[in-house]
Amino acid sequence: MARIKAVKPEVMTRQMDLLNERYDLSDRPADGVMISGAKKPVQDGVRAKLPKDMTWEKLAGITPEEVREKDLWPKGFLPLPHPNHPATTAQMLSVFLSVVCSAQTLLMNSFFLQK
Repeated sequence: MARIKAVKPEVMTRQMDLLNERYDLSDRPADGVMISGAKKPVQDGVRAKLPKDMTWEKLAGITPEEVREKDLWPKGFLPLPHPNHPATTAQMLSVFLSVVCSAQTLLMNSFFLQK
């Protein structure tokens, strides 16, 4: 837990950079549209950023094959990685391996003790 807390500022910076790369995070509330019991304004407009020199009109006129070939799909429509995935993966792998090794040892011991 201490290691996760220690890397939190780095993880948060990396995640905010990723969000800023993919989305327009500016505050542009839509007039008269609220959520959360009329407490928060809904943001106006499309927020996914397009690749450089691309417009929504240009993107609409391109075939799906060309979008794939030229990697023009807006990154804002791709899944976001887990903000602290390496730590989570390492922890889960460690637990998994310890459980598997323990089970394997138990199975082997019971097999050889029966003979």
